[in-house]
Amino acid sequence: MGRKEQILVYGCGEIYQKNRYWIPTIYKVAGIIDRKWERSTPQYGFYTIEDGLRLNFEKILVTTGYLWFEEIKNTLIVDHEIPEERIVHFVDEFAQERQMSFGNKNPEIYFFILRAHWQEKSNGFYNFFNRAVRTYHYARRNGYEFLIDMKNYYTEYAGTENYGKCNIWEMYYEQPSSYSLEEAYGSENVILSKFGTEWDRERIGDIFSEDKAKYLPHVELGRLYADFFCASSVLAERVRNEKERLGWKKKRILGVLMRGTDFKSCPSRHPVTHPVNDVINDVWRKIESKCYDLVYLATEDGEFLKIFSERMGNKLIYSEQYRTDRYDMPLMKIKFPRENDGYLRGLEYCTVIEMLSICDGIVANCMCGGTMAALVRNQGKYKDILVYDDGFYK
Repeated sequence: MGRKEQILVYGCGEIYQKNRYWIPTIYKVAGIIDRKWERSTPQYGFYTIEDGLRLNFEKILVTTGYLWFEEIKNTLIVDHEIPEERIVHFVDEFAQERQMSFGNKNPEIYFFILRAHWQEKSNGFYNFFNRAVRTYHYARRNGYEFLIDMKNYYTEYAGTENYGKCNIWEMYYEQPSSYSLEEAYGSENVILSKFGTEWDRERIGDIFSEDKAKYLPHVELGRLYADFFCASSVLAERVRNEKERLGWKKKRILGVLMRGTDFKSCPSRHPVTHPVNDVINDVWRKIESKCYDLVYLATEDGEFLKIFSERMGNKLIYSEQYRTDRYDMPLMKIKFPRENDGYLRGLEYCTVIEMLSICDGIVANCMCGGTMAALVRNQGKYKDILVYDDGFYK
């Protein structure tokens, strides 16, 4: 079982600030060094490079961008004779699972903690949610208690306002365990997940069999585990209010997910989105053939909302949320001018996907994270499913 190594942290800028809470969870921090400091302040744990390197430490954890890391590593090796194997970039921490002992509690239980982090390529909330459900399948199969940590690992949903103060996951969904994250971090046997979007899929290949339609694994996961990923009281209340506001009761509603914004820029290895006018034509056919009363539109894209409003008229309903027409940058990097924007964007997004999951049928212009999550949360109750599969952008 892993022990806490004694380390120096190199760097005290923005990247350190987005990693500051998980580092002392895993390591014993001897001090923080930075070349911008001209003198040390040991009472605060800050040291110049020269003073810090005199401390007792096993490794140096560099919390800077990767390009700066190469320069820093070279300087430490050449000028200070630090062996290369003792210099670690912070992202390398997540290359492998880490087994830790954080205390003497629950010696008979193994906890598996899924770690969220802003540096992952697929860090949208429902990309992470879907990974959590798949990992839960793996954890149950191995007899582990499964928990999600969005408190000690920074995400844009927490932002600087909430990072390290609350587990932002629990603001949207309950933990799929009767144990708390705090209790797990005081326990004897804890496995911390590595990063990545494929390892969990590889481990649970029994659900992702090749002979099924691409959406069926998510339906199957929903049937098995959706009840263990319950909406928080705040999210559940928002959904109830939305249903009342939109006149949901006794209506037959077709949910439509239209992923836009940065997907319009054809990002490599992302799903190709189906043309909006073709989607609307298919939606109209479904309204006529399936006798839906209303169409619930789930989209973050202001242009798509305008097009649907013009074409669907009084057949269209949707939730109020901040939307954008920008597609020149990743959606997560677009900020709206309000306090707690990250948290509120996440809450709006979760509300929309929860609403989509209780529709009678679903049409989605691609298999994005929101589509997968709606299929999971619906638990196989949709009367009909149309998810376009136009491949991936190269």
